Order: sequence, then C-alpha cells, then structure tokens
Amino acid sequence: MITVVCGYPGSGKTTYAKQHKKYNDIMLDLDIIYSAITNNNMHEEIRPKNIIEFINDFIKASIYKSKEYNIDVWLIRCCPDDIELEILKDNNAKIIWLETSREECRERLYKDNRLLKGFEFICNRIDRQRKMMWN
Repeated sequence: MITVVCGYPGSGKTTYAKQHKKYNDIMLDLDIIYSAITNNNMHEEIRPKNIIEFINDFIKASIYKSKEYNIDVWLIRCCPDDIELEILKDNNAKIIWLETSREECRERLYKDNRLLKGFEFICNRIDRQRKMMWN
C-alpha cells in the first residue's frame, strides 16, 4: 500500500506519517532524503534543481520497487505533480490531505525558525494543484 500525506509546509505531514506507519513501512520524505544525500539543512529554501529531480526519480523508482518487495510506503509531499499522480493512481495509492490552515502552518514554521520566503507561493501552487486533482 502506498499512502501519500499531503499538506502545506508545516502542516504536520512527517509527524502524521511517523505516528501512523508500521515498523517495517518505509517513509519517503523529500526533505529528509535531501538532507541525507547532501548533508545540507533539510529545510533550505533554495535547493539545486538537479538534486531535487534526482530525489524525485529515486522516489518514483522506490514506489515501483515497493510492490516487488511487498513494502508499504508513506510518501510525504506538499502536493503530487501530474506525473506522480499518474504513478500513484496506477498503484492504487491512498492520498491523505492534512487540513491544517495556512495561518497555523505559518505560525508553526515561524516558531521553528523555518518560515520560507516562498511560503505563500508554495501554498498557492498547492491550492492550484489540489483544485485540479479534485475537478
């Protein structure tokens, strides 16, 4: 089973997945993978595009391989893009939207010193993508 946890930055996606996954499930979180393979801060605002593309390809390959190894996957995404959505549909993924408001997310990120300059841009992009998904 593939479960995708979506929401605004700071909505609690990683926390939700950690609380609900089983011991032998894997969690694919772009922030954590980015930090692990670059040794950079996981919440850097500017990330090299080629590294993000590499991570996205790794995540997609992991989703396909999870079926072969009979592993449940928790995918942490603000919002899946069109290509990911097709892959997720093909694999009968379950999508969970965390309904944490922008205001609460903004407050959490500010409190944790993680508020990104592009927060509103990211949230607007998520809103557009989510609207397209459900229409």
